[in-house]
Amino acid sequence: EGGETMTAKEMREAYLGREGMLVVPGNPGALHLPVRVKDARVVWGRLDLLVAPVGGSGESWIEANRVNLEGE
Repeated sequence: EGGETMTAKEMREAYLGREGMLVVPGNPGALHLPVRVKDARVVWGRLDLLVAPVGGSGESWIEANRVNLEGE
């Protein structure tokens, strides 16, 4: 018995398409940018999300703890 782990496919499906705010630390405050999750992966035990801005262009892998997802 113990905690169940998600498969890579289940994890991607759990995050794919969700929206949230990427927090970019700054001085004196922080930027909060709206992003959409395009993929998810675990690297070295850390959850990363591939995010793209809701407005604008580009995409980047970001540590999941830097993204405040809607509904959480």
